[in-house]
Amino acid sequence: MNVISGAVLLSPWRIRGLSIALFTVISAALWIGFSADTYFASDGPFYFAIILDNATFTHVSPSRAHAEYLTQWPLVLAVRSGVTDLKALEIFFGLGVWFPWILSFAISLYATRERPALIFFFLISMVSLNLSSWCLIYGEHLTLLVLVWPIFYFGIMRRRLTFLEQILTALLLVAHLKLYETALVSGVIFTFIFAFRSWLEKNPRERWGSGVLAGLALASVVIAVTWILFPRDLENRGHFLGAIVASLAHPYPWIGLSYVTLNMVGIMFSSSRLRLAAWIVPLVIGGISLLSPGIMGGISFSTRTLTLTALPLLMLITFLFNC
Repeated sequence: MNVISGAVLLSPWRIRGLSIALFTVISAALWIGFSADTYFASDGPFYFAIILDNATFTHVSPSRAHAEYLTQWPLVLAVRSGVTDLKALEIFFGLGVWFPWILSFAISLYATRERPALIFFFLISMVSLNLSSWCLIYGEHLTLLVLVWPIFYFGIMRRRLTFLEQILTALLLVAHLKLYETALVSGVIFTFIFAFRSWLEKNPRERWGSGVLAGLALASVVIAVTWILFPRDLENRGHFLGAIVASLAHPYPWIGLSYVTLNMVGIMFSSSRLRLAAWIVPLVIGGISLLSPGIMGGISFSTRTLTLTALPLLMLITFLFNC
């Protein structure tokens, strides 16, 4: 957080401008991957074919229905509009993958306008967690990884939410209901945050509004638990547990986590050595990863477990930074 703490010294407009520039670079990296058909790894071609054949959403898993809607609507709309050129349809397919990223960033940029440095945690999460799925960039968990951030930012605001902000947060929490089974963790976090806001507040609108938001978050927990206990495919549960261990071999999450963790501890204990290590350790991890033959597809696929492990840690560090 040398960069983040230093950003506090910049004007809000410069911070926001820098964050937009960084998001543009991240988006460019994503679309460069699309030029090499990265969205056709894993379930990508299967979903693409279903949408082209049926001109509707895939409806593969009820527990992930909202992630399907958020990522597939551009292609569904294009097919229903009569677009038949495959190259154009591929662009719409890629646009669907990118749409939750730009949507979440835009809302997060608004939600952090009073503390603009917080947006960098979202960007760090995108680089170290979302882009770690580079080999298999199509997945519902990627939507969860980005959509939790604007909800989280609204939840940790130090002031009352406006009525429109409550409505926007409610819509985001409705989307959060059926993104991915690991919404269990983020759902628990949001339930506590908004229940706490409701308990603290004396203003009726804020108190009852936060109560409704807590209820929506709790509903996502119930839905996630239901699908974890009664999964669509029993093998998925065993594969997911194994993927938690496999994800430890991926360098990208370690780069982001080591940077923010060492920086936070360094700031807490006023240690210049730890803040220096926050730069050195990620660079060493990145340098070693460049010497490897590449990131295996299985390890890339295992990054879906980061929604359960690394994401909550990044959210915790963001909360501490905001205190």
